[in-house]
Amino acid sequence: MRFLLLLLPLSLGCPMPDDCTPLDTRCLGGNAQICGSDQRWRTFVKCPTLGENWVCCWSEGIEEVPSGHSCFMPDQCEVPDADP
Repeated sequence: MRFLLLLLPLSLGCPMPDDCTPLDTRCLGGNAQICGSDQRWRTFVKCPTLGENWVCCWSEGIEEVPSGHSCFMPDQCEVPDADP
């Protein structure tokens, strides 16, 4: 019965949550992603579209900009990301 309950969202076309924590960020495939309130990752910026040298990485916040993953020039990255 449990197995059927797990398949129910798939059969209804509802994606399963990624189990991420809302507002967490990450880099995936050169894109910066944020976890939505539905616990699914969403790309909020594609770093390569900003320019040839832009990369996704972690940076500490500055003034009004919060800490997190986003697109930066490599010398602005606090911690190089394992998934450029």
